[in-house]
Amino acid sequence: LVHVGAGLCAVFGTLSPVMVAVLAFACGRGQSLMSWAGIAVACLGGLVIVQYEVQAAHTKDLQEDGSSVVSTGLGLTFLMMSVMLRAIKIVLLDKLVAAPGAYKGSTWEPLAPMHAYAVQSPWCFVVAVLFMMFTENVPDAVNQITWPVAASIAATSVSAVVLNFIGIFVLR
Repeated sequence: LVHVGAGLCAVFGTLSPVMVAVLAFACGRGQSLMSWAGIAVACLGGLVIVQYEVQAAHTKDLQEDGSSVVSTGLGLTFLMMSVMLRAIKIVLLDKLVAAPGAYKGSTWEPLAPMHAYAVQSPWCFVVAVLFMMFTENVPDAVNQITWPVAASIAATSVSAVVLNFIGIFVLR
Protein backbone atom coordinates (compact mmCIF):
# COMPACT_ATOMS: atom_id res chain seq x y z
CA LEU A 1 0.00 0.00 0.00
CA VAL A 2 3.05 2.25 0.08
CA HIS A 3 3.42 2.27 -3.71
CA VAL A 4 -0.22 2.05 -4.90
CA GLY A 5 -3.62 2.56 -3.35
CA ALA A 6 -5.83 0.00 -1.65
CA GLY A 7 -8.39 0.20 -4.47
CA LEU A 8 -5.88 -0.86 -7.09
CA CYS A 9 -4.63 -3.65 -4.82
CA ALA A 10 -8.20 -4.90 -4.46
CA VAL A 11 -8.77 -4.82 -8.22
CA PHE A 12 -5.59 -6.78 -8.89
CA GLY A 13 -6.65 -9.24 -6.22
CA THR A 14 -9.89 -9.88 -8.10
CA LEU A 15 -7.86 -10.76 -11.20
CA SER A 16 -6.31 -13.71 -9.33
CA PRO A 17 -9.05 -16.18 -10.37
CA VAL A 18 -8.52 -15.11 -13.98
CA MET A 19 -4.81 -15.91 -13.76
CA VAL A 20 -5.56 -19.23 -12.04
CA ALA A 21 -8.05 -20.23 -14.75
CA VAL A 22 -5.70 -19.32 -17.59
CA LEU A 23 -2.72 -21.06 -15.99
CA ALA A 24 -4.77 -24.17 -15.13
CA PHE A 25 -6.03 -24.32 -18.72
CA ALA A 26 -2.45 -23.99 -19.99
CA CYS A 27 -1.50 -26.91 -17.74
CA GLY A 28 -4.29 -29.11 -19.15
CA ARG A 29 -7.33 -28.52 -16.92
CA GLY A 30 -10.53 -28.02 -18.90
CA GLN A 31 -13.02 -25.20 -18.35
CA SER A 32 -16.63 -24.99 -19.48
CA LEU A 33 -17.76 -22.25 -21.86
CA MET A 34 -19.81 -20.63 -19.06
CA SER A 35 -16.69 -20.52 -16.87
CA TRP A 36 -14.78 -18.74 -19.61
CA ALA A 37 -17.62 -16.21 -19.99
CA GLY A 38 -17.41 -15.37 -16.28
CA ILE A 39 -13.65 -15.11 -16.48
CA ALA A 40 -13.92 -12.75 -19.46
CA VAL A 41 -16.37 -10.47 -17.63
CA ALA A 42 -14.10 -10.36 -14.55
CA CYS A 43 -11.06 -9.67 -16.72
CA LEU A 44 -12.71 -6.87 -18.69
CA GLY A 45 -14.03 -5.20 -15.54
CA GLY A 46 -10.64 -5.41 -13.88
CA LEU A 47 -8.88 -4.00 -16.94
CA VAL A 48 -11.25 -1.02 -17.13
CA ILE A 49 -10.65 -0.17 -13.47
CA VAL A 50 -6.89 -0.70 -13.75
CA GLN A 51 -6.74 1.60 -16.79
CA TYR A 52 -8.54 4.32 -14.86
CA GLU A 53 -6.32 3.86 -11.78
CA VAL A 54 -3.13 4.02 -13.86
CA GLN A 55 -4.32 7.19 -15.63
CA ALA A 56 -5.19 8.73 -12.26
CA ALA A 57 -1.74 7.84 -10.92
CA HIS A 58 -0.06 9.56 -13.87
CA THR A 59 -2.16 12.71 -13.66
CA LYS A 60 -1.77 13.29 -9.92
CA ASP A 61 0.78 15.82 -8.75
CA LEU A 62 4.21 14.35 -9.41
CA GLN A 63 7.22 15.17 -7.37
CA GLU A 64 9.92 16.97 -9.33
CA ASP A 65 12.22 13.93 -9.45
CA GLY A 66 9.41 11.70 -10.83
CA SER A 67 9.56 9.36 -7.84
CA SER A 68 5.75 9.05 -7.76
CA VAL A 69 5.73 7.43 -11.21
CA VAL A 70 8.60 5.12 -10.23
CA SER A 71 6.81 4.20 -7.02
CA THR A 72 3.57 3.46 -8.88
CA GLY A 73 5.45 1.33 -11.43
CA LEU A 74 7.16 -0.58 -8.63
CA GLY A 75 3.82 -1.09 -6.89
CA LEU A 76 2.21 -2.39 -10.07
CA THR A 77 5.15 -4.76 -10.54
CA PHE A 78 4.73 -6.10 -7.01
CA LEU A 79 0.98 -6.49 -7.57
CA MET A 80 1.42 -8.45 -10.80
CA MET A 81 4.09 -10.65 -9.24
CA SER A 82 1.85 -11.42 -6.26
CA VAL A 83 -1.09 -12.36 -8.50
CA MET A 84 1.10 -14.51 -10.76
CA LEU A 85 2.86 -16.27 -7.86
CA ARG A 86 -0.48 -16.90 -6.13
CA ALA A 87 -1.86 -18.41 -9.35
CA ILE A 88 1.22 -20.62 -9.77
CA LYS A 89 0.90 -21.80 -6.17
CA ILE A 90 -2.80 -22.63 -6.53
CA VAL A 91 -2.42 -24.46 -9.85
CA LEU A 92 0.62 -26.37 -8.60
CA LEU A 93 -1.23 -27.48 -5.47
CA ASP A 94 -4.32 -28.37 -7.49
CA LYS A 95 -2.21 -30.39 -9.88
CA LEU A 96 -0.42 -32.19 -7.05
CA VAL A 97 -3.54 -33.15 -5.08
CA ALA A 98 -6.09 -33.49 -7.92
CA ALA A 99 -7.60 -36.85 -8.77
CA PRO A 100 -5.92 -38.73 -11.61
CA GLY A 101 -7.27 -37.56 -14.96
CA ALA A 102 -8.21 -34.06 -13.78
CA TYR A 103 -5.44 -32.71 -15.99
CA LYS A 104 -4.83 -33.97 -19.51
CA GLY A 105 -2.08 -36.56 -19.53
CA SER A 106 -1.88 -36.84 -15.74
CA THR A 107 -0.96 -40.34 -14.65
CA TRP A 108 0.57 -39.70 -11.24
CA GLU A 109 -0.93 -40.48 -7.89
CA PRO A 110 -2.10 -37.39 -6.02
CA LEU A 111 -0.06 -36.25 -3.04
CA ALA A 112 -1.47 -36.14 0.45
CA PRO A 113 -2.42 -32.58 1.45
CA MET A 114 0.38 -32.34 4.01
CA HIS A 115 2.96 -33.42 1.42
CA ALA A 116 1.69 -30.72 -0.93
CA TYR A 117 1.95 -28.18 1.89
CA ALA A 118 5.52 -29.29 2.57
CA VAL A 119 6.37 -28.75 -1.12
CA GLN A 120 5.02 -25.19 -1.32
CA SER A 121 5.76 -23.74 2.13
CA PRO A 122 9.53 -23.25 1.85
CA TRP A 123 9.14 -21.45 -1.48
CA CYS A 124 6.45 -19.15 -0.09
CA PHE A 125 8.71 -18.33 2.83
CA VAL A 126 11.65 -17.55 0.51
CA VAL A 127 9.51 -15.23 -1.63
CA ALA A 128 8.20 -13.44 1.48
CA VAL A 129 11.73 -12.94 2.85
CA LEU A 130 13.00 -11.67 -0.52
CA PHE A 131 10.11 -9.20 -0.73
CA MET A 132 10.80 -8.04 2.82
CA MET A 133 14.52 -7.59 2.10
CA PHE A 134 13.68 -5.57 -1.02
CA THR A 135 11.07 -3.29 0.51
CA GLU A 136 11.88 -2.93 4.21
CA ASN A 137 14.70 -1.47 6.25
CA VAL A 138 15.41 -4.59 8.31
CA PRO A 139 17.30 -2.96 11.22
CA ASP A 140 14.53 -0.36 11.65
CA ALA A 141 11.86 -3.06 11.49
CA VAL A 142 13.63 -5.14 14.14
CA ASN A 143 13.98 -2.11 16.41
CA GLN A 144 10.23 -1.43 16.16
CA ILE A 145 9.13 -4.90 17.29
CA THR A 146 7.25 -4.71 20.58
CA TRP A 147 5.15 -7.36 22.34
CA PRO A 148 1.91 -6.15 20.71
CA VAL A 149 3.58 -6.11 17.28
CA ALA A 150 5.04 -9.59 17.84
CA ALA A 151 1.59 -10.85 18.94
CA SER A 152 0.03 -9.39 15.79
CA ILE A 153 2.68 -11.03 13.61
CA ALA A 154 2.15 -14.36 15.37
CA ALA A 155 -1.65 -14.15 15.02
CA THR A 156 -1.33 -13.27 11.34
CA SER A 157 1.08 -16.15 10.77
CA VAL A 158 -1.18 -18.65 12.54
CA SER A 159 -4.21 -17.52 10.54
CA ALA A 160 -2.23 -17.75 7.27
CA VAL A 161 -1.14 -21.32 8.07
CA VAL A 162 -4.70 -22.32 9.04
CA LEU A 163 -6.10 -20.81 5.83
CA ASN A 164 -3.45 -22.62 3.78
CA PHE A 165 -4.39 -25.92 5.44
CA ILE A 166 -8.08 -25.29 4.76
CA GLY A 167 -7.30 -24.41 1.13
CA ILE A 168 -5.28 -27.57 0.61
CA PHE A 169 -7.98 -29.79 2.07
CA VAL A 170 -10.66 -28.03 0.00
CA LEU A 171 -8.63 -28.68 -3.17
CA ARG A 172 -8.46 -32.32 -2.22
